[in-house]
Amino acid sequence: MTREILIDKEEIHKAFVNGANLVLNAKNYLDKINVFPVKDADTGSNLASLMKSIINRSKIENTLKETLISVSEAALIGSKGNSGLIFSQFFYGLSINVNFEYLTFDKLIEQMENGFLTAYSSLENPVEGTIITLMRKWVNLLKIEQSKNNSVEEKLITSYNILKMELENTKEELEILKKYNVVDSGALGFIIFLDGFISSILYDNVIGNNINQFEKYDDISSHDENIEDLEHRYCTEVLINTSLSKDELIKSVGSLGSSIVVGITDKYIKLHIHTNNPDTLINILSEKSSIVETKVDDMKNQHELKYQRKNDICLITDSIADLPKSFIDINQIQVLPVEIELDNVTYLDKLTINNKYLFTVIKSNKMFPKTAAPSLLRIRSLFDYLKEYYKKFIVITVSSKMSGTNNIFNLVKKDFPELEIKVINSNLNSVAQGLLVKSAANLISDNLELDLIEKKLNILKSKIKILVHLKSLDNMVKGGRIKKSLGFIAKILRLKPIVSIDKNGEGVVLGKSLGEKKNLKNIIKMIKQDHDEHKILKYAIVHEGNLKNVLYLKNKLVDLLGFEEEYIEGISSVVALNSGDGSIAVGYIMED
Repeated sequence: MTREILIDKEEIHKAFVNGANLVLNAKNYLDKINVFPVKDADTGSNLASLMKSIINRSKIENTLKETLISVSEAALIGSKGNSGLIFSQFFYGLSINVNFEYLTFDKLIEQMENGFLTAYSSLENPVEGTIITLMRKWVNLLKIEQSKNNSVEEKLITSYNILKMELENTKEELEILKKYNVVDSGALGFIIFLDGFISSILYDNVIGNNINQFEKYDDISSHDENIEDLEHRYCTEVLINTSLSKDELIKSVGSLGSSIVVGITDKYIKLHIHTNNPDTLINILSEKSSIVETKVDDMKNQHELKYQRKNDICLITDSIADLPKSFIDINQIQVLPVEIELDNVTYLDKLTINNKYLFTVIKSNKMFPKTAAPSLLRIRSLFDYLKEYYKKFIVITVSSKMSGTNNIFNLVKKDFPELEIKVINSNLNSVAQGLLVKSAANLISDNLELDLIEKKLNILKSKIKILVHLKSLDNMVKGGRIKKSLGFIAKILRLKPIVSIDKNGEGVVLGKSLGEKKNLKNIIKMIKQDHDEHKILKYAIVHEGNLKNVLYLKNKLVDLLGFEEEYIEGISSVVALNSGDGSIAVGYIMED
């Protein structure tokens, strides 16, 4: 090929899609060699998300510039993780300063340089040996070839072959790569993308070289199984509309974490950060930005599933099940957050919102927050991820009378006929649901068969009861859980309600008392009656900001039952939304 190339909007889009498909083919391998910035085995999955978005969302528009913008916006929306967001910024840079309809070789180099510079500027602390290093070297190699008197084909192929050798050298540039004798998986993803991109530009190929040529590094799971020092647990990404500059954005949230990347397009900004406080992050961002979408990945959980998985059966529940985080972690329980919509922002229960902030906003807001069951897409994505590690699942949901979560799980279950998925409607919520999930975790640890576990849990759920002390019925009325007339009467008479769940899984008011202590005494009487008639085997207590009365109740129950509680825990924001500040709930399992 000796002629000058003229790449139009159709050819460039086809080249992007071809490169994207090659990266998708390498997804699992890129996950296997992922060690930086955290050894959480998800870089391939993150890049796959970006590439799928380009394939499915981007379009050939009226002009070359509009086509490049379409690709860059699709890339930003689909980007996940450090490498994904950096890659998206490379695509955004390609769309900058385009006022022509064809890319010549010289123009291609200019746009590639724009891509690198934009990607580089998105990083708070660029690290050599990673994807950004390969982007810079790629541009430099193209510039070296630019002045040579050879064909465009030779220029591109020579640059690419040298870049592959440079990839090997990056193992010496970053200590963790040297330790595991692998290259950065994001950097390798960039190389693979270029393979498909160049093949399409030069030869009109719809593929590239055989992907096996890149698979020369060992699966790093054969090395030590301890996660690297994990200073920050949650990989958090927030897509926003904001007037804040990149520097202002970093200044406002930079102290909350590390691995900060700020991606931009003409329409959106996406912030990537590793943090221990995604709820605080969202609170800060919501004050000065419009939040479009939020994603939070638990890197500790990801690493342990990859390298330290304990059981062959996966236990899934929703965030309404109130359990100690320590128990969830130890038993590798997968918790799907229920969504809370507040001030046009969608929060993830137990991840991006805390109860203090929830009540502050409720008091200052005329609109009562709404809750939403996890979407079909979110649950499908969960199974797509987990099926890499499990073939058998127990799913325990909040009562189907209180949420559509159970129904959605049953719908999604049909999409995975190759998996054994048992979906159990707990007919419970909060601490009672938590006790059922805790029992399920213990049955799984005992290595029981899936069918037997399902059978035992369906029997057990009918033996679990919950009693809830509320300071008022206001929130339950606002949320539509209790009739307005009942709430009005209770408010006028200053009655403190006791709420439970009937055998059909619906909320019921069991009693009302004048005063908080009187209400707690009545709860103790109800528990005593159940203990006398059925014998209580286990119990747990959860609450919202009422520790003094929790301790009073705890001591009384220890005296009554003769043993300590399973746990004392705070309640989820979804539960707090309905039960209100100062609420206390006791859940217990009866023998008969």
